[in-house]
Amino acid sequence: MEQKLEYAYRLARIYDEMGNDSAALRLYDATIKIGTNRPEYYAARAALQAGYIYEKAGDKQKARQFFQTCLDMEGHDYKNSLDQRAKSGMLRLDGK
Repeated sequence: MEQKLEYAYRLARIYDEMGNDSAALRLYDATIKIGTNRPEYYAARAALQAGYIYEKAGDKQKARQFFQTCLDMEGHDYKNSLDQRAKSGMLRLDGK
């Protein structure tokens, strides 16, 4: 399961870097669904990245939803770092 999770996340990152937001978002969603209760960081990072995509697109509500999803995930690697990034995203959305 860990390898499938990592594969979906890494492929999403590739699509993200290529600017193919729709494909990236589909795979980020799959990563979040599969990995929400797992100890690997992939689901939390996928939520963060999806938040960035929606923020860039100007969809503040969706961006906020994904940043909050990242913050709500517990027990994964890099929790503090990812939470700080999600909190920064929320502050940007709030205009602070």
